[in-house]
Amino acid sequence: MGLNYELSPAINLSLGYLAPNASSPENLSPDSSNGTTAGGLFNGRYSALAQLTIQPTKNLAFGLTYVNAYTAGTPTFLNDVGTISANSPSLIADNSRRSINAYGVAGLWRVYPKFAINGWFMYTNQQGQSAGEDNESADVYSYAIALAFPDLGKDGNLGGIIVGVPPYATRSGVVPLYRPFLGGATDVISTIPNRATPVHIEGFYKYRLNDNISITPGVIWLIAPNQSNDNPDVVIGTIRTTFTF
Repeated sequence: MGLNYELSPAINLSLGYLAPNASSPENLSPDSSNGTTAGGLFNGRYSALAQLTIQPTKNLAFGLTYVNAYTAGTPTFLNDVGTISANSPSLIADNSRRSINAYGVAGLWRVYPKFAINGWFMYTNQQGQSAGEDNESADVYSYAIALAFPDLGKDGNLGGIIVGVPPYATRSGVVPLYRPFLGGATDVISTIPNRATPVHIEGFYKYRLNDNISITPGVIWLIAPNQSNDNPDVVIGTIRTTFTF
């Protein structure tokens, strides 16, 4: 369910509600054995979103986003984006259930017709939701800045550079039940060897062959993958061909 409402020519409000298991009205079991597949429209996994977009000029825009959600199992983020600690804070509850409050801000500034800057920042708090009172929580961050170069080389081309941090946890508590398996640790992040902030650096160039075909080669460089300097850097080459009809 969604709503998009124009408060004024410069301000837009968007609301949304998503229930992945809306067609399964079975009640959630106390032991979470069906915690990812039941609950129906309002008593299972869901995400409720509110976003306020403000565009004071045609060259400047920014948005504020809030998401309240409930989930069970993994991953937290779509398509498992981010580190394991961000996507799988299963130790903050003894049944993997958790509530989520996420806050985001994003902005775009078109400095010149052929140069723009955009960026975003996200903070997510995940709170364990087991039946007991020993729940813990996790804090997850993600942020980036991107430079865009429209019509680079010729009309229709696009160059881009992105430097950012994928979702990663700075703190992820451990319920007492699991602490003996981690040497008594109360924060799973403290157990990551040689831990570091993961960094994502990307460059791409979209080349428009004609009105219907474009090719976009690119390269991605991942530093401290999965939040540890013990993991070697990863370099990925990409190429995408787009057909427009």
